[in-house]
Formats: sequence, structure tokens, C-alpha cells
Amino acid sequence: MIGFANSSTFGGELQPIADIVGPVSLLTPRLWRLARAVADRAGGSASDILRLAIPQRMVRAEKQHLAAQAASESDGAEAPAPGAFTASAVEHETTELLLRGERLAVTASHGPERLGTGEWVGGWAVRLARAALDVFAQGRSVIPDIAMMVEYRESADPEYPGIPVANYKDVVRKAMGRRGLKKLGLVGFSIMPLPVYFSLQRELPGVKLVKADDTLTSLRASKSANEIRLMKKAYKISEKAIEAILAEMKPGMTELQVIGIAQREIYKHGGEYEGHALYCFSGPGTKHAISRPTHTKLKRNEIIQLNIGARVGGYSSSVGLPCSIGKLPSRKKRLVEFGLEAHIKTFELMRGGKPAAEVVREYEEWVERRGFRKYMLYGPCHGIGMMEVERPWMESTSTYTLQENMTFQVDTFFQDKDFGLRWENGARITKTGVERLSKQFQRIVEL
Repeated sequence: MIGFANSSTFGGELQPIADIVGPVSLLTPRLWRLARAVADRAGGSASDILRLAIPQRMVRAEKQHLAAQAASESDGAEAPAPGAFTASAVEHETTELLLRGERLAVTASHGPERLGTGEWVGGWAVRLARAALDVFAQGRSVIPDIAMMVEYRESADPEYPGIPVANYKDVVRKAMGRRGLKKLGLVGFSIMPLPVYFSLQRELPGVKLVKADDTLTSLRASKSANEIRLMKKAYKISEKAIEAILAEMKPGMTELQVIGIAQREIYKHGGEYEGHALYCFSGPGTKHAISRPTHTKLKRNEIIQLNIGARVGGYSSSVGLPCSIGKLPSRKKRLVEFGLEAHIKTFELMRGGKPAAEVVREYEEWVERRGFRKYMLYGPCHGIGMMEVERPWMESTSTYTLQENMTFQVDTFFQDKDFGLRWENGARITKTGVERLSKQFQRIVEL
């Protein structure tokens, strides 16, 4: 059993489940996809691959695994950070050969090796990764023929006089040799620059251009232990930035000055960049879901919306909350309080194996029953990872099922005629619910 589906094209009768073998899932969706891919590539049977891939049940190992998992979840411990990389003399010699363009045959171990994150991978993968890290440390590339193309130039639109440039016909010829290219998948279709798309159409007239975002977004949806570690660090830095804002924010300060505090704290605590355009906007401006900070000065007794996110290791975070200096009027505070209730309710609705559309339906029905449907603009979740807003969205039309280690922003926005509010925090999907990636500011804040 690897998951549930709302429908199937299978026309036969399924066998009933006879027994539950154990509490630990050995056949994960990821392992099934790997077995299916190996079988397809080798022309074999997926069931034959699974017989080799799934170990025999060992009760003692199961108990140790469950005990370690329970201890980790109870104390919120993060995976240990990998140590600093230092290449050995042999690895550095390999790097020098690669940088000179030499062709190498390397004998690598196929046995498992454990990473600093606790994950097990093949020894060959570690060998390749260490070689790539050492090459990266030299500030060089081993790619022998990098194509310079005007389609990827800066927006000032230089002509590059005297510099030889390639076109897409040259790139295809080098990549495909004598084989013909019939179909080209485009990833990042919704943000693809027109110069790139127009040149592809013009220079490859017989090639079918297709949207192929799913080839990568499906891989990015579920995160590894190391990706989750980086995201947790980014969320922690975001929380530290909000701590500083709440300690220093005062009437008369501009929205831009508040963001200055956040930027200072993000870089001070190890953030590499902002995870997204940082928000601080106040008063009537909060009825917009998103706004840039301005020179508007903060006032007492009005909503101030904060959304602060740091980036660590290329992974984003965001923590959002409405707050105020002094007490809020009762009408506004009631909607802020309900927004927090709805925010927490969303976490309660999410778990691995549950259809995403079902989460949305239950959330919207709950808001309707509470009498606040007219204030809801959208919700309740979107993906987060290398971008603060990335696929998959969680909508009533979603056709996917929540899987373990998917990461989402629980994004709760409500608005009235003269103000709005947003609660926003991260979540990692588990088998039984969620792990909250940020929760320090899931409370009413009146300074």
C-alpha cells in the first residue's frame, strides 16, 4: 500500500487486505517510483525489482527505528549539520585532471554510505558529489563547451560585437548528433522570457515545444532530510528577525525602516538573502494581500502586517502575522482572532495520504459554518522550497495526494472593507499530520 486515489482506470476487482504486517512502511512512494523506472528501463517486472528492494522484516530493527523516530519528534531535534568539506589529496588530483578536460574512469563503491543528515546513499554518489564540490571550490567548470547565446544576455540588450555566439540549432546539433529532435520540453514555462521562446520557434521549426514543468516540480515537491534542515534554519532566522522587529518597532517609524531591521537580522544570523520580497504594510493598505513597504509611518491601534522570510542554502521561508502597537478595535481584533483559529485549523486538517482537494473542501466548509466565508479571499496552502511560492498549490481542483515530506506554507488571508490580515507559517507533511516549521508567532501580538 503506497497511497490512495479518488479514481482509477483499473477495471478488475482488487484483493482485500488480509493483514497488517508491521507499523513501518517499507514500500514508500519514492521507492515505488524508482522500482517502476528500473523495470521500465530494463524491460522487467516491477514486482521482481521490489522483491530485491524491500528487505525481509526484522522486528528488532523496526522497534529501534520507531523509538528513534519518536525521540526525534518529541524533542524537535534537527538532523546534524554536515561537516565542512575538505578534499583529500587523491580527490584534489582528480579535480585537476577534470579541469584539464581529461577523461577518467573511476572505480567507486556501490555499498551504502551514511551522510551527516542521517540519510543512506550509494558510495558512488558520494564520490561524484565530493568531486563536484572540489571543482566548485576552485571556481571553475568542467563543462568543455559552454554556448554563449544572445537570448540569455542582460536586459540592457547588448549586441556583443566581436564575440562569437551560438544559436539553438548549434546546441541541438551538439547534444543530439545525427539523431533528430522531435519534441522539446520547456521547464519554467510560465516565466520563460519571450526572446528564448521566439528563438526556439524560429530556429527549430519542426520541433514540438511542450510544457514540461512536471518533470522537475514532481521531484521538488517532497524534500530530503537535508533540504528540510536548511528550511528549518531559514525559518529560525525569520523568527529572530521578527523578534527584533517587535522589540524595536514604534509609532512614527516607517514601513521601510521596519524592513531594514529584518534585513539586518537576516544577514546577521546567517541568511544568504531574503526568501521573498519582505512585507511590512499597515492601516488600510493591509486589505491588499501583498504590498511593498512604503514611507508610510506606523500608527497606534491599527493593523501592521509582517511577512518576513530568510533564504538558507537556496531554500526559502516565510513567517507572517498581523500585529499592532496598542490595542486593536474589537471589530478588527475579532477577525484577527478568527484568522488565527482558521490558520491552526488548517494544520489540523493536513496529513500524509489525504487528497489535497479534501483539505481545501473541509477548510472552506469550516469557515462557512463559522460565518466568515465573506471575508475569505483565498486559501489555504501553497508549496514552498527553493521559492517561497512554488507548486503545488492546494486548491479545490487539486488532483494530487499529500505525501510525507512535502512542504507547504499555510497561508491564511481574510479581509474586511478597510483592512486585511494574513497568518503564514510552514509545515512538513508527516504520515499522521504535520510538523510545523515555524510556530513561535502563532499568537495575538499587541505591543
